[in-house]
Amino acid sequence: MAGILVLDPGAGRAWAEWAAGLPGKIYRTRRPEEVLVALREEKIALVLLPEGEIQLAREIKEVARGSLVAVVREYWPVGPGRRPEVDEWLPGTDREEFLARMWGLLELREANEIWRASGEKGEDGAWHPFLDEGGFVGPGRVSLDQFLRVVPAEVFARHLALTLGSTVSLVPLEEDGPWVEYLGSFYCRAVRESSQRRGEQAPCSYGHWLVAARAMVRGEPVEGSCPGGLQLWALPVDLTFRRLRYPLGAWCVGWPGVPPEREVWEKPEIPWELLRREVADLAARGRHRGPLRSLARATLDYLSRDFSERYLTAFTTFVAVMRARGASTLAGGYGPEVERAEKLATIGRMAAGIIHEIRNPLTSIRGFVQLVAEKRPPQDPEREYLDIVLEELDRVGDYITHFLHLAKPEQRRRTEVDLVELLRGIMVLVESQGLLKDIEVVQEYASALPPIVADPGQIRQVLLNLIQNAFQAMPHGGRLTVRTYLAAEERMVAVDVEDTGIGIPEEHLPRLGEFFFTTKEDGTGLGLALTFRIVREHGGTIEVWSRVGQGSRFTVRLPYQVS
Repeated sequence: MAGILVLDPGAGRAWAEWAAGLPGKIYRTRRPEEVLVALREEKIALVLLPEGEIQLAREIKEVARGSLVAVVREYWPVGPGRRPEVDEWLPGTDREEFLARMWGLLELREANEIWRASGEKGEDGAWHPFLDEGGFVGPGRVSLDQFLRVVPAEVFARHLALTLGSTVSLVPLEEDGPWVEYLGSFYCRAVRESSQRRGEQAPCSYGHWLVAARAMVRGEPVEGSCPGGLQLWALPVDLTFRRLRYPLGAWCVGWPGVPPEREVWEKPEIPWELLRREVADLAARGRHRGPLRSLARATLDYLSRDFSERYLTAFTTFVAVMRARGASTLAGGYGPEVERAEKLATIGRMAAGIIHEIRNPLTSIRGFVQLVAEKRPPQDPEREYLDIVLEELDRVGDYITHFLHLAKPEQRRRTEVDLVELLRGIMVLVESQGLLKDIEVVQEYASALPPIVADPGQIRQVLLNLIQNAFQAMPHGGRLTVRTYLAAEERMVAVDVEDTGIGIPEEHLPRLGEFFFTTKEDGTGLGLALTFRIVREHGGTIEVWSRVGQGSRFTVRLPYQVS
């Protein structure tokens, strides 16, 4: 196993001892000139440097390209700036975070060695966003450029600028990184173009960078102002990896303010009167700044969470695939597996941000429509139209509720649950529906089943979803069978929900439980996705058997309470 080389400056530095708990042999030296010698003589996985010796990092990479370099900083967090030869920055005063970052580096290095040994290359240079010629990119080297390639940040920024009637900038951590800026008002464009005509840098850009830099260092939103008269609000863009923060840049949103006096700028070509009228209009719209600010925060938070989830999923999948396959069976790469895992893990994240903001105005709209409807007599044709509007609003509300469940689970309230008693309560309602739909309902319950530890409301939702799906699969009648039994070997209680309906095509079975996948014309695919997720969160499993024209059987297994 490759070792870890520590350049120990002495002077009682605690971090120099923390590495002793990591796997592999620990090599120590207090002389910088011995570092390169050791790299030539020993197999070194990682070199640990104090910040005062950071100039060695580039030479280390030239001597031993497979070795990683981590630099310890006494002052934390890491501020703006990035060094391509540094794979990770480590805190010199926080042992837990220090070791967490080190473990991640060593884990990734092991997987990358297998990947490089395979000789696999990207087709026509088309690498995965987190993969380069050295392998998978560690979290300390992820850049804003990758952020822009993975999530639709530019689309969101452009629409936000137009919605706010002002500016939205994405300021990078790197000095030469991509700077994305959208100007949503004539006022901002005029100030920018005036400076460009004179061959000058717009003073607004410096104001945006200054506020954004403060947000990156602090790791929290920061307010400020720019010389162009805007009130600025910067929100850091971070990669959150296993609860560790890696700053990438900052969003900087400009809010309508008061333009400076003309003599401050001394730019006669700017149409000041026109600008003043526009700013007055923006100020009038400032009454809605609160909701707009909430929308901006929710949108930008969503993008950061989405990116972090995608990266963590890709990292975990890459490491697992490399370990499982090894160099001899690596052919074919890991791209499709990562893409599928990313899709399943991240789509529902949208709910916690933008969808949540839709709910409040939707409630108000429904209330006013209901008020108007109640004032119409039942025979009024317009009352019928309003009732249809209310039904459609309720449908939208249901979709939003599903989204929110997927993105932000409710607080769990787990207790001992008698599954048979829970089912009997559900089936009282189901039997009456069966009579109306010409469906025979059969109940087969095992006696003396042990209780499960679960949230009764969530398990009730799982069973109702499966039963309702079974009913929908039998539009012309049939038989629904609900049975329970003990799977003692697995220490599970099992529930079968079986129908004699139309069945599910074999090619669709692998996609069941996937967000937005549905075969129903008016379906969303969220109900079954939520069902699968709740069962997984309870430590259970769902198995599906189906034949077209014969019916389907969903088997839910949940762990029971061990006495």
